[in-house]
Amino acid sequence: MTMRRAIELLEERPAPYEIVETGSMREPPGTENGRSDGLSTMLWSMLASHHGGNVTSCELDKQAAEIAAAHCSDNTRIVTGDSVQSLRTLTEPIDLLYLDSYDLSWANLHPSALHHLMELASVAPLLKTGSLVLIDDCGPDGGKGYYAANWLHRIGARPIMRAYQYLWQMP
Repeated sequence: MTMRRAIELLEERPAPYEIVETGSMREPPGTENGRSDGLSTMLWSMLASHHGGNVTSCELDKQAAEIAAAHCSDNTRIVTGDSVQSLRTLTEPIDLLYLDSYDLSWANLHPSALHHLMELASVAPLLKTGSLVLIDDCGPDGGKGYYAANWLHRIGARPIMRAYQYLWQMP
């Protein structure tokens, strides 16, 4: 639902798109886990292939990065390493930032929520007016978006959807 809305909003603007995600697919799409976990990398790659643009996916796990690279088109670059550091190397303004790294523990959401805030801080200069920020695994208590949502609200970003994922538009 939230991803669909993010795609609709992207398609309302002129292409090409610059899409950045943290955390890539970890399983091939035909496997049991691969049917529901982490297919966003392929989705963003297909979207950018269809409309034009590029995808950068920051992935800490080398094996997951290899899996993602094998299932995406040439417009998708998989960067292996810490996402907070990797995001600082980017130079192109971002149309969509999808934060989905660092597995969430509902028993202690703070490590993953702080990690997303650090990712957001690393890439904030590339978020232009109208850029979309999509955060996965938020749920009713904020989850991985707990701190990032607070920061986005305080800078005047507009919340578009707040469900299991949060979708914001930069001021």
